[in-house]
Amino acid sequence: MKLHHISLPAILFLIGPATLPADTGLAESEEALRAKITDTVSATNLSRKAIESLIRSSVQSSVSAALTGLTEKAAIGEAAKGLGVAASSAAPLFAEEIIDAIITLPSIVEVEGLGAEIALAIRSRLAALQQESEVAEAKPGSRHHKSGKHHGGKRGEAIVSPATVKPTPTPITVTIQTK
Repeated sequence: MKLHHISLPAILFLIGPATLPADTGLAESEEALRAKITDTVSATNLSRKAIESLIRSSVQSSVSAALTGLTEKAAIGEAAKGLGVAASSAAPLFAEEIIDAIITLPSIVEVEGLGAEIALAIRSRLAALQQESEVAEAKPGSRHHKSGKHHGGKRGEAIVSPATVKPTPTPITVTIQTK
């Protein structure tokens, strides 16, 4: 019997991409979906109903493609969550439509409890992203910080609301002339 030494890349090439881990292209799929959703939302000539329909179609086709060949609940859940977070972060105003598009897919519906798990994960991540954004807006020096020239102050100066300033009494002198 003769032994042959074959490198791992050669084995992977011979086996083919169908047996590689499912998440090898997930990041690319997430980025492509995010870009597609961003383009759809920024289309000014579409009604909200048309945008919802396009988003639903894009999300369902991307998630269905990513789930092809997956059989384990964990792998299905992670792929669907990743794509759902990517889509909803690109269009937070359409998050509920995105969640609905994902959890109504047959491959999600057939796994008990997975739809609720995915919906919760997407909503939680979206809330965390929103909170991070609010913290960034409050940080001095951030591009979202609410101080600087546009508010009349210089960088580093405290902006005081007129409601917090207590008026100091100013004496008034009145002179009355009589004839």
